[in-house]
Amino acid sequence: MKLSKTILIYLASFICLGMCIIASLALGSKNIEFNQVINSLLNSGNTSFDAVVVRERIPRTIFSIMA
Repeated sequence: MKLSKTILIYLASFICLGMCIIASLALGSKNIEFNQVINSLLNSGNTSFDAVVVRERIPRTIFSIMA
């Protein structure tokens, strides 16, 4: 019982962290739609302005996770 509760807590934490990461990449001075964020992360050859903005926000997101 205790192990399953621990696993559930970790799973919920990782889901919450994932949602925060996507929100951090999407929100800024120029808001980008969530599907565009996912598309920019998965398609590295995308050179649209939104994709460039997402790639510029990745270091901010990584440093905020480490903090």
